[in-house]
Amino acid sequence: MNHCKNIISLLFAALATTVSLAQISHGGFPVNWDDATYNPTFEVKSMPVVDVVAAAAEDAVTDQFKDAPWRFGLEREVEYNLENSGTWSFENGDHVWRLGVNCPEALSVSFMLSTFDLPSEAALYIYNSDRTAFLGSFTQENNKEWGGLSLGVLDGSRMILEYHESPASHGLGSIEIGTVVHGYRSLLNHQDAIVEEMTSRMGPFGNSGACNVNVNCPEGADWQTEKRSVALIVNGGYAYCTGSLVNNTANDATPYFLTANHCIGTP
Repeated sequence: MNHCKNIISLLFAALATTVSLAQISHGGFPVNWDDATYNPTFEVKSMPVVDVVAAAAEDAVTDQFKDAPWRFGLEREVEYNLENSGTWSFENGDHVWRLGVNCPEALSVSFMLSTFDLPSEAALYIYNSDRTAFLGSFTQENNKEWGGLSLGVLDGSRMILEYHESPASHGLGSIEIGTVVHGYRSLLNHQDAIVEEMTSRMGPFGNSGACNVNVNCPEGADWQTEKRSVALIVNGGYAYCTGSLVNNTANDATPYFLTANHCIGTP
């Protein structure tokens, strides 16, 4: 069975304007988020430096083919979990675990969690080192049948994972980072790069057919609300296809996502 659908993350965009991350989060903030003087100490893992020149040479070839996914990051396999990495503390009545991950000169960083199994009264946040953006909270509601979780992309080169457990749930959660994605090309702004690369007949990833009309063109003026449902499918360090978030006749806001079958394979 193809489990690709279980490990993808989505980037919602108006495909040339603003971008927001599509992971379902459940509110809350990292500890002392609004306190600029707060500076806890914790373990930091450093990833290998990426050879951007070599990566660019490879991309110069694959970017010419429309059916090739657009690579923006290199994946590093790791095994960082609550037991063998990070630093625990007790703050504001909760047990708090933090781990910093540094990817030198990265434009963005994202994570694929090989294990994500949280109890009640537990939450995970991910944020950049300058504390200007964060993802989360991710809670028991984000537990998946396959046992892991793919997290969205954040700009920057150094990220902090922060996990909270109440005293009642302490020791019951399980989190392991299986992959760190070092973004050496800007995924969050990659539409501009795609436009610049549209030089060949076949075109790179993202170049639609001549019969398609870009929703940001004047012809798309009547579809400005609907275009906000469009998202980019991301798997690890690759951008694959786009699709749309759709409602259903029950109008219950179940987040169904419609894309082409060939984008993620078949069972």
